[in-house]
Amino acid sequence: MKKGALILFFIPLFFWGCPEIEQVSPIPEVDFQSLKFEEVYDSILDQVLTMGILEFDFIDGDADLGVYDEINNNISLPDSVRYGIFINFYEKIEGNYIERFFVEEIDSFPYLDTLTFNQLFPYDEKLDRVGQNKIVKGIVRSGIVFPTSLPFDTMRLEFYIRDRALHKSNIEYTSDFTNTDINRD
Repeated sequence: MKKGALILFFIPLFFWGCPEIEQVSPIPEVDFQSLKFEEVYDSILDQVLTMGILEFDFIDGDADLGVYDEINNNISLPDSVRYGIFINFYEKIEGNYIERFFVEEIDSFPYLDTLTFNQLFPYDEKLDRVGQNKIVKGIVRSGIVFPTSLPFDTMRLEFYIRDRALHKSNIEYTSDFTNTDINRD
């Protein structure tokens, strides 16, 4: 009779001592934290540039974030595969946001190719996970070089990330910003 009582006593302790594995979707999530502007000197161009520092949190349930170098460097692949951070630019007009594109001009002739704010989310083996719990969380601080003179009054950025399985995260938005925020002369 005493043996049975001991077994019944240890079984509840065993289940109480095993923490439940957190369930997180394999589709990544992002959460906007901040957008700050600072001036940086570019020694190649020999000029001061305005850089926006976009900061956001991320979480992914299956640890497949990050683009491998051989994929990012393959220019024959579409941007949706080559990049991991996707950033779109919006102008605010009468309370509505309208996506804007920047066209690079060379010798006063506009290229059809638009300048993009999309960026690499580089593969990092430190994000690899084995076993049952493959959740990765972190903070991304991404530098975005802005054109020196923008013809817009109020703007914001839209962003999301994509994992290697091409799962697109939720879309987040920065706070509104103005030319005064970018160019603090």
